[in-house]
Amino acid sequence: MQDVTVIGIDLGKRSFHLHGQDKSGKAVFRKKVLRQQLIEFFSNLHVCSEVMEASAGAHFIAHKLASFGHQIRLVSRRNSPALS
Repeated sequence: MQDVTVIGIDLGKRSFHLHGQDKSGKAVFRKKVLRQQLIEFFSNLHVCSEVMEASAGAHFIAHKLASFGHQIRLVSRRNSPALS
């Protein structure tokens, strides 16, 4: 997983879908994790960028992941063509 540079996170109440890409945009992995597994996964992962839709829950997760050194980007639903 050393080649992962960006991870997209689809937030849910109990489970989260992760999509990792390398610097060329090629998919490296896709996985579904529970909340506790999410924190454990990112605490053991090298520093990279994470992108997620801005929501009330996203701010809590973003703060937690930023404490591990990750760069977080919150995207507004309005600005995301894939979510329109």
